[in-house]
This record gives sequence, structure tokens and C-alpha cells, in this order.
Amino acid sequence: MDVVAAPVPVLSNFAMDVTSVDVSSSGANVTVTWDVSDASGVTDQYLNYDCYFVWSNRYTAGVRPVRISGDDKNGTYRCIIPIPTSDIPGTYRFESGYWADVWGNVAPSGQGPQDFTLTIQNTNVEADAPVLSNFAM
Repeated sequence: MDVVAAPVPVLSNFAMDVTSVDVSSSGANVTVTWDVSDASGVTDQYLNYDCYFVWSNRYTAGVRPVRISGDDKNGTYRCIIPIPTSDIPGTYRFESGYWADVWGNVAPSGQGPQDFTLTIQNTNVEADAPVLSNFAM
């Protein structure tokens, strides 16, 4: 007997108000919007997962997404993500967290195009990893 997997919510139409911020002297807010659609409707069950920017093992402060238009079957969501003056410079990728429909079909975390990135500039913080040297046995 063939088993057909139920479709998960679909995320599309990602937009960001800026693609680069300089937080050397003051923090900034970055607004990200995207659409989520699902024939049976998305559930708020996973909206407690933050959306954020990630680069390697570095994360920006995350916030919970908010639906700003539409409904649970076809809505537009927004995150306003604060970028503090302590963030390490680099190119960060957006992640929107998990999304599920009312039947429990879950779209994986990390939704967002791979090239949907924010460049953070900050002359007050260095991004170099520690250098190990003088090993002895």
C-alpha cells in the first residue's frame, strides 16, 4: 500500500527592508516579511519559535513572527529583528523557525532562501576566532 505524505506549509515571497546594517555606533532593526500558505491552515503551535539570523554558530536575537495580513490558510508574517551593537560582523542567513498545519505536518526549521542574507558591519567587535599556538607534549 502506498502512503502519500501530507504537504507541509509553504513559505514564499521573502522580503527584507535592508540587506546590510552597520551597528558600530547604534543598534538597528531589520524587518522581514514572508507568506505562509497551507490548504488546511497553519497552527500557532510553533509560533513560539523565534525567527532570527544565523552565521556559523552565531545567532542574532530572535523574535516571534506575527501575522500582519491574510488568514491561517494564506497569510503574511513579519519579524522585526533587533541587531544590537554587540553582534559580530558577518553575513547572516535568515531562519523562520518551524511551521505546522492543523494536522501536525511540520515544515522543517531553517526556512528561507539560502541567499536571503543580512550583512552586519560592526567596527567595535572583531570576528576572528582564537589562534592556538605553542603546543607541547
